[in-house]
Amino acid sequence: MQRDWNEELQSCREFSHTTPQERILRDRALYKVTSDFVDAAINGAVGVISGCIPPINPTDPECFH
Repeated sequence: MQRDWNEELQSCREFSHTTPQERILRDRALYKVTSDFVDAAINGAVGVISGCIPPINPTDPECFH
């Protein structure tokens, strides 16, 4: 299942942040989405480098992958 990172981030940014408690909840949600995105990006990069994920341009020379 793919996550819609932009949708999740925008939803978190729309959280109310008028009280200290609301700011804490909003910041936690933003941190969680950002951390999950970074983890997914790292795993994706490792997958590409190890050859587990095929390139989006398979007909181009390998140096362009």
